[in-house]
Amino acid sequence: MDISLVPLDRLERLAARPAGVRPEDQIWEALRELGTTRMGQADLGDAVRLRWARLAATAVTLKYAHAHDDDARKHVDVVRLRAAAIKALGPGTGDPDRDPENLFRYLTEKCGMAYDEVATETSQWRELPRAEILRLRRIKNMLTAAQGVEQHLPSGSPAREAAEKWLALLPDLP
Repeated sequence: MDISLVPLDRLERLAARPAGVRPEDQIWEALRELGTTRMGQADLGDAVRLRWARLAATAVTLKYAHAHDDDARKHVDVVRLRAAAIKALGPGTGDPDRDPENLFRYLTEKCGMAYDEVATETSQWRELPRAEILRLRRIKNMLTAAQGVEQHLPSGSPAREAAEKWLALLPDLP
């Protein structure tokens, strides 16, 4: 079945009642991808694009609902989706998925390391064990996705300064 041909309201109903879908089904990844693509289509109008963004967010949650070992991938997917929503639709007051400050707070929390630890490991990443290098790669993936969202934070604010500080690590991360 080509889900790109299924009406949005029907896909929203599917996501609202996922009980009949097995966790290993690829439907959630397909919905995440379709929702992310459609939220970026300006010709659909903001209200419809916002519905697609919410569908994509639900799909990410459902995709990882039964996966216990994929938290790191989930965090990257969440940051990518939220950053794309902010870039496509602008920041949203009262919408946690479109709040730039919330995005950077989530990102730094999910790094699992303080800024100073990441900065130190970044300077010597070639000597680190593979698992630590992979963690730094995931941090880089989240930061790369969030790049540009800091422009939606108030200039000179502590949140913006912290975001810019983290983003400055990008060229040195593996």
